[in-house]
Amino acid sequence: MTDRPTQIERAFALAASGTVSDTKELKNKLRSEGYPEDGQLYGRTLMAQLMKLIAEANAKSNS
Repeated sequence: MTDRPTQIERAFALAASGTVSDTKELKNKLRSEGYPEDGQLYGRTLMAQLMKLIAEANAKSNS
């Protein structure tokens, strides 16, 4: 067993961190960390949640 977060958990952590500016960059970052390209990140609702977190984190870091 590993302590590595799932792809979706890591995506939410990255989105909230303010280190990515959009979902394309988020997916690229996940890929660079070894997560599969065809993983768990799909669906309109999930992507909307991630985009909202990214926007909120970026707004905080720009204030």
